[in-house]
Amino acid sequence: MHSSSTPADTKNQTAIVRWSKAGWEALRHLYHGFRLFALNTKMAWVYSRRLKSGTPLTRRERLLLERATKDLLRLVPFSVFLIVPFAEFLLPVALKIFPELIPSTFETDAQGKNKSFQKNLGNRMARKRLQEYMAMQVLHYDHANKISDVLRRASSGDPVHYDHIKTISPMCAKNGPLSVQTIPFDVLVPLAKVCGVYQRYHGLMPQSMSAPRLRTAVLEHYRKLRKDDQQLKDEGLTLLTSDELVKANFARGMRWTETDEALMAQLDMWLRCAGDAEIPYNTLFWVKPTEHSLHRTMMELPIETRRKLLGISNLPISVRESLERVIENVNEDRDTQKDDVDADDLAEIVKSTKEDFDKAATKDLGKNACSAEMAAYLNDAHIEALFSEIEGKGKTGPVTISDIIEYLAPDVHQSSHEVSKVFDILEMGKGSDRITRGTLQAFAKRLRAIHEEGNKENQKEAAKKDKETKKIEAPAAAATTPATPSK
Repeated sequence: MHSSSTPADTKNQTAIVRWSKAGWEALRHLYHGFRLFALNTKMAWVYSRRLKSGTPLTRRERLLLERATKDLLRLVPFSVFLIVPFAEFLLPVALKIFPELIPSTFETDAQGKNKSFQKNLGNRMARKRLQEYMAMQVLHYDHANKISDVLRRASSGDPVHYDHIKTISPMCAKNGPLSVQTIPFDVLVPLAKVCGVYQRYHGLMPQSMSAPRLRTAVLEHYRKLRKDDQQLKDEGLTLLTSDELVKANFARGMRWTETDEALMAQLDMWLRCAGDAEIPYNTLFWVKPTEHSLHRTMMELPIETRRKLLGISNLPISVRESLERVIENVNEDRDTQKDDVDADDLAEIVKSTKEDFDKAATKDLGKNACSAEMAAYLNDAHIEALFSEIEGKGKTGPVTISDIIEYLAPDVHQSSHEVSKVFDILEMGKGSDRITRGTLQAFAKRLRAIHEEGNKENQKEAAKKDKETKKIEAPAAAATTPATPSK
């Protein structure tokens, strides 16, 4: 007789397969999360050393250094849940109380978006309170009609541009009614929430203690964003990725769910207002620049994203549909965005991050004077002489990277610290690691290839600049040349 499986056995087997897959995915997620964490820490270490030596960092490098430092501080409490048996079951509770507990490398794209949606919904009442206070102050201010029109546009979701923000800017001046130093405490708290500097412990303090702290925190937030604005202006917006555009707009409290073109236009408007001496920086936190109307923005969003923004994802279907009809239904055939990110996606992020870091490091190396001297000096004859000199000094064990650095630095007229940095960037290993003649020859060959590529890029850039200069000079030369009289 053949044994037949019962429905209960089939159900148990399905549950086992499902739970085993979930456990495997969780392990892979942790593995790739730690890999990305280690890579970010390594990159941050390189950037911190560069910063200590006086070399300025790009905006992308500075943000990675800040993010990696925060992740290192978060890792200590987070690792407790991984080490203590069965503590991982309390992790969701801890994340509910402390949302910033988990390091960013372990956060999926879906978790990051949900956190942004929650912050957006949490600040909704704070933004409403700021609009009410502005409306009250307009009644006692000059040019009330023009300012009221700007407030109407901002509250109804119409586009707000540079001219509108400039109209309301006198109210936000140092002695104006919307200044950080003059607004009452019940308005300061919503402003601090919109800026993201309000913490729970501020509510436990007496008003006399928390008010000055909140004002200082808001002004410090302004200072940090001003510094970031300057870097964005210097480096340009065209180099920003889609994710960086979203984060830059979100950090400034502007809409962040629009297209890349709209986000870039929005950010460009912000920088233009921030760079205008007649517009106090404080103005941008009361009235935000927007490229499109709110209705158009919501119409272009996928259904699921729009529901999250409205805060109605968890409501009953009938109630949700009624609320959606208020702002008109979007096309239900529209593709929704996929929020889930599995371990394979994290592995791809690790790979792309490492490739980007390697490209940036080798590009910098191609412009480094020390590496250029090393590339020119390290031919086969000099490498043989270098090993012979080290071994002739009574070296008993194998030749190490530290030995090479010590003897190579005087020959290339550089400090041992600079030579060591070149070895570190090309990941030659620790100072105590053994190095052979063949390894050093391969290292020298790689250095020469990097500098050849760097020279080609420099020639291309020079040719491009010459071409642009000729384009500018040609019309000027034609204008100064006297016209030949016609016969």
